[in-house]
Amino acid sequence: MAKEIVRCKSKISLMIDESTTLSQKSTLIVYIRSCVEEGTGMSEPINLFLDLVELEN
Repeated sequence: MAKEIVRCKSKISLMIDESTTLSQKSTLIVYIRSCVEEGTGMSEPINLFLDLVELEN
């Protein structure tokens, strides 16, 4: 998927979301969002999960 983003020269954005686990630990979820072309020539937005970072108190 990364090669397809580079091949299409797509713009990317970094999304970071804070969440809390069931055990009350704070975490950051890190995603990349971009658009890639499908076989029909239409661009389709995609989200790629990068990392789940547990934060210290």
